[in-house]
Amino acid sequence: MAIISSHLQWNQPLVNALGKAGDPSKQLGMEKYMRFQFPFYGVQAPLRKEIVKGHLATQEPISSNEMLIEICKDLWLGPQSKREATYAAMDILGKSKKCWNTSTIDTIEQLGVLQSWWDTVDGLVIAGVGPYFQLFPSGMESKTNAWNSSKNIWLKRWSVIFQLGYKEKTNEALLFHYITNLKDEKEFFVAKGIGWALRQYARTNPKAVQKFVKGTQLQPLSKREALKHLI
Repeated sequence: MAIISSHLQWNQPLVNALGKAGDPSKQLGMEKYMRFQFPFYGVQAPLRKEIVKGHLATQEPISSNEMLIEICKDLWLGPQSKREATYAAMDILGKSKKCWNTSTIDTIEQLGVLQSWWDTVDGLVIAGVGPYFQLFPSGMESKTNAWNSSKNIWLKRWSVIFQLGYKEKTNEALLFHYITNLKDEKEFFVAKGIGWALRQYARTNPKAVQKFVKGTQLQPLSKREALKHLI
Protein backbone atom coordinates (compact mmCIF):
# COMPACT_ATOMS: atom_id res chain seq x y z
CA MET A 1 0.00 0.00 0.00
CA ALA A 2 1.55 3.27 -1.11
CA ILE A 3 2.02 6.03 1.40
CA ILE A 4 -0.11 9.01 0.44
CA SER A 5 1.80 12.23 1.12
CA SER A 6 -0.60 15.06 0.17
CA HIS A 7 -1.43 15.70 3.84
CA LEU A 8 2.11 15.57 5.16
CA GLN A 9 1.87 19.30 5.81
CA TRP A 10 -1.26 18.76 7.95
CA ASN A 11 0.45 15.99 9.92
CA GLN A 12 3.86 17.58 10.37
CA PRO A 13 3.02 19.93 13.28
CA LEU A 14 1.48 16.96 15.11
CA VAL A 15 4.53 14.78 14.56
CA ASN A 16 6.77 17.67 15.62
CA ALA A 17 4.74 18.20 18.80
CA LEU A 18 4.93 14.51 19.70
CA GLY A 19 8.67 14.52 19.14
CA LYS A 20 9.14 17.64 21.26
CA ALA A 21 7.03 16.18 24.08
CA GLY A 22 8.95 12.91 24.10
CA ASP A 23 10.49 11.96 27.42
CA PRO A 24 13.62 9.77 27.12
CA SER A 25 13.05 8.49 30.65
CA LYS A 26 9.71 7.03 29.52
CA GLN A 27 10.78 6.01 26.01
CA LEU A 28 12.78 2.95 27.04
CA GLY A 29 10.03 1.62 29.27
CA MET A 30 7.42 2.02 26.55
CA GLU A 31 9.64 0.30 23.99
CA LYS A 32 10.42 -2.51 26.42
CA TYR A 33 6.70 -3.02 27.12
CA MET A 34 6.20 -3.55 23.38
CA ARG A 35 9.17 -5.95 23.27
CA PHE A 36 11.28 -3.43 21.35
CA GLN A 37 9.26 -3.98 18.18
CA PHE A 38 8.53 -0.29 17.62
CA PRO A 39 10.32 3.02 18.31
CA PHE A 40 8.64 5.47 20.70
CA TYR A 41 9.01 9.15 21.46
CA GLY A 42 8.18 8.60 25.12
CA VAL A 43 4.78 10.36 25.19
CA GLN A 44 2.20 8.74 27.45
CA ALA A 45 -1.47 8.54 26.54
CA PRO A 46 -2.94 11.53 28.45
CA LEU A 47 -0.39 13.96 27.02
CA ARG A 48 -0.70 12.45 23.53
CA LYS A 49 -4.46 12.92 23.60
CA GLU A 50 -4.04 16.54 24.65
CA ILE A 51 -1.59 17.11 21.80
CA VAL A 52 -4.01 15.55 19.30
CA LYS A 53 -6.90 17.62 20.67
CA GLY A 54 -4.90 20.80 20.30
CA HIS A 55 -3.79 19.87 16.81
CA LEU A 56 -7.34 19.21 15.64
CA ALA A 57 -8.42 22.55 17.06
CA THR A 58 -5.79 24.53 15.15
CA GLN A 59 -5.55 22.77 11.79
CA GLU A 60 -7.76 22.67 8.72
CA PRO A 61 -10.84 20.60 9.63
CA ILE A 62 -10.96 17.06 8.27
CA SER A 63 -13.75 17.35 5.75
CA SER A 64 -13.89 14.09 3.86
CA ASN A 65 -13.25 10.38 4.15
CA GLU A 66 -10.48 10.70 1.58
CA MET A 67 -8.68 13.33 3.64
CA LEU A 68 -9.09 11.26 6.81
CA ILE A 69 -7.67 8.16 5.13
CA GLU A 70 -4.63 10.03 3.80
CA ILE A 71 -3.91 11.53 7.22
CA CYS A 72 -4.22 8.21 9.03
CA LYS A 73 -2.15 6.29 6.49
CA ASP A 74 0.65 8.82 6.63
CA LEU A 75 0.73 8.83 10.44
CA TRP A 76 0.67 5.03 10.42
CA LEU A 77 3.27 4.42 7.73
CA GLY A 78 5.25 7.62 7.33
CA PRO A 79 9.02 7.32 7.82
CA GLN A 80 8.88 10.16 10.37
CA SER A 81 6.35 8.34 12.53
CA LYS A 82 6.98 6.52 15.78
CA ARG A 83 4.42 4.48 17.69
CA GLU A 84 2.71 7.49 19.27
CA ALA A 85 1.95 8.78 15.76
CA THR A 86 0.17 5.48 15.11
CA TYR A 87 -1.83 6.00 18.29
CA ALA A 88 -2.57 9.56 17.19
CA ALA A 89 -3.97 8.20 13.92
CA MET A 90 -6.42 6.10 15.95
CA ASP A 91 -7.35 9.12 18.06
CA ILE A 92 -8.07 11.12 14.91
CA LEU A 93 -9.98 8.26 13.31
CA GLY A 94 -12.26 7.95 16.32
CA LYS A 95 -12.91 11.70 16.44
CA SER A 96 -13.79 11.93 12.74
CA LYS A 97 -16.79 9.60 12.43
CA LYS A 98 -18.72 12.28 10.56
CA CYS A 99 -16.35 11.67 7.62
CA TRP A 100 -16.72 7.88 7.56
CA ASN A 101 -18.44 6.10 4.72
CA THR A 102 -18.91 2.47 3.73
CA SER A 103 -15.33 2.22 2.43
CA THR A 104 -13.76 3.33 5.71
CA ILE A 105 -13.71 -0.22 7.05
CA ASP A 106 -11.37 -1.25 4.23
CA THR A 107 -8.82 1.33 5.36
CA ILE A 108 -9.22 0.28 8.99
CA GLU A 109 -8.57 -3.32 7.92
CA GLN A 110 -5.49 -2.31 5.92
CA LEU A 111 -4.06 -0.48 8.91
CA GLY A 112 -4.90 -3.34 11.23
CA VAL A 113 -2.66 -5.80 9.43
CA LEU A 114 0.30 -3.42 9.12
CA GLN A 115 2.85 -3.11 11.94
CA SER A 116 0.37 -5.16 13.96
CA TRP A 117 0.50 -5.86 17.65
CA TRP A 118 -2.18 -6.03 20.31
CA ASP A 119 -1.96 -2.30 21.01
CA THR A 120 -2.99 -1.16 17.54
CA VAL A 121 -5.28 -4.13 16.84
CA ASP A 122 -7.29 -3.55 20.00
CA GLY A 123 -7.07 0.22 19.66
CA LEU A 124 -8.60 0.04 16.20
CA VAL A 125 -11.50 -2.01 17.56
CA ILE A 126 -12.31 0.76 20.03
CA ALA A 127 -11.72 3.68 17.68
CA GLY A 128 -12.86 2.13 14.42
CA VAL A 129 -14.19 -1.38 13.96
CA GLY A 130 -16.75 -1.43 16.76
CA PRO A 131 -18.25 2.00 16.03
CA TYR A 132 -18.12 1.40 12.27
CA PHE A 133 -20.47 -1.58 12.33
CA GLN A 134 -22.88 0.31 14.54
CA LEU A 135 -23.00 3.05 11.91
CA PHE A 136 -22.98 0.69 8.90
CA PRO A 137 -24.44 -2.63 10.08
CA SER A 138 -25.42 -3.98 6.67
CA GLY A 139 -21.90 -5.18 5.82
CA MET A 140 -21.08 -6.53 9.26
CA GLU A 141 -21.59 -10.25 8.72
CA SER A 142 -19.83 -10.52 5.36
CA LYS A 143 -16.77 -8.62 6.55
CA THR A 144 -16.46 -10.26 9.97
CA ASN A 145 -17.07 -13.70 8.51
CA ALA A 146 -14.07 -13.16 6.24
CA TRP A 147 -12.01 -12.16 9.26
CA ASN A 148 -13.15 -15.20 11.19
CA SER A 149 -11.92 -17.54 8.47
CA SER A 150 -8.75 -15.55 7.73
CA LYS A 151 -5.25 -16.91 8.24
CA ASN A 152 -4.27 -13.62 9.88
CA ILE A 153 -4.39 -13.97 13.67
CA TRP A 154 -5.29 -10.32 14.20
CA LEU A 155 -8.30 -10.48 11.89
CA LYS A 156 -9.41 -13.64 13.68
CA ARG A 157 -9.13 -11.73 16.94
CA TRP A 158 -11.19 -8.89 15.49
CA SER A 159 -13.97 -11.27 14.52
CA VAL A 160 -14.57 -12.17 18.17
CA ILE A 161 -13.83 -8.84 19.91
CA PHE A 162 -15.39 -6.27 17.59
CA GLN A 163 -18.61 -6.32 19.66
CA LEU A 164 -16.87 -5.61 22.98
CA GLY A 165 -18.80 -2.43 23.66
CA TYR A 166 -22.15 -3.51 22.23
CA LYS A 167 -23.65 -4.77 25.52
CA GLU A 168 -27.35 -5.57 24.96
CA LYS A 169 -26.94 -4.87 21.24
CA THR A 170 -24.47 -7.76 20.89
CA ASN A 171 -25.34 -10.25 18.17
CA GLU A 172 -25.06 -13.22 20.50
CA ALA A 173 -25.56 -15.86 17.82
CA LEU A 174 -22.78 -14.36 15.71
CA LEU A 175 -20.44 -14.05 18.68
CA PHE A 176 -20.91 -17.67 19.72
CA HIS A 177 -20.68 -18.88 16.11
CA TYR A 178 -17.35 -17.15 15.53
CA ILE A 179 -15.96 -18.39 18.82
CA THR A 180 -17.04 -21.94 18.03
CA ASN A 181 -15.20 -21.73 14.72
CA LEU A 182 -12.01 -20.71 16.55
CA LYS A 183 -12.35 -22.73 19.74
CA ASP A 184 -9.41 -25.00 18.85
CA GLU A 185 -7.14 -22.07 18.01
CA LYS A 186 -4.08 -22.19 20.27
CA GLU A 187 -2.59 -18.87 19.17
CA PHE A 188 -2.38 -16.81 22.37
CA PHE A 189 -3.95 -13.61 21.05
CA VAL A 190 -6.89 -15.45 19.50
CA ALA A 191 -7.55 -17.61 22.56
CA LYS A 192 -7.18 -14.59 24.84
CA GLY A 193 -9.51 -12.58 22.61
CA ILE A 194 -12.17 -15.28 22.87
CA GLY A 195 -11.99 -15.17 26.63
CA TRP A 196 -12.08 -11.38 26.67
CA ALA A 197 -15.14 -11.24 24.40
CA LEU A 198 -17.02 -13.78 26.53
CA ARG A 199 -16.04 -12.08 29.79
CA GLN A 200 -17.25 -8.74 28.48
CA TYR A 201 -20.55 -10.17 27.21
CA ALA A 202 -21.03 -11.91 30.56
CA ARG A 203 -21.52 -8.45 32.07
CA THR A 204 -24.70 -8.25 29.97
CA ASN A 205 -25.83 -11.88 29.85
CA PRO A 206 -23.94 -14.06 32.35
CA LYS A 207 -26.31 -17.01 32.06
CA ALA A 208 -25.82 -17.23 28.28
CA VAL A 209 -22.06 -17.14 28.65
CA GLN A 210 -22.05 -19.78 31.39
CA LYS A 211 -24.22 -22.04 29.27
CA PHE A 212 -22.06 -21.53 26.19
CA VAL A 213 -18.80 -22.18 28.03
CA LYS A 214 -20.24 -25.28 29.67
CA GLY A 215 -21.31 -26.69 26.31
CA THR A 216 -18.22 -25.73 24.31
CA GLN A 217 -14.74 -27.26 24.51
CA LEU A 218 -12.72 -24.07 24.72
CA GLN A 219 -8.98 -23.70 25.15
CA PRO A 220 -8.08 -23.46 28.87
CA LEU A 221 -6.97 -19.85 28.46
CA SER A 222 -10.24 -18.87 26.79
CA LYS A 223 -12.33 -20.61 29.42
CA ARG A 224 -10.38 -19.15 32.30
CA GLU A 225 -10.67 -15.63 30.94
CA ALA A 226 -14.37 -16.05 30.12
CA LEU A 227 -15.33 -17.12 33.62
CA LYS A 228 -12.96 -14.85 35.55
CA HIS A 229 -15.77 -12.80 37.09
CA LEU A 230 -18.41 -15.52 37.15
CA ILE A 231 -16.76 -18.00 39.50
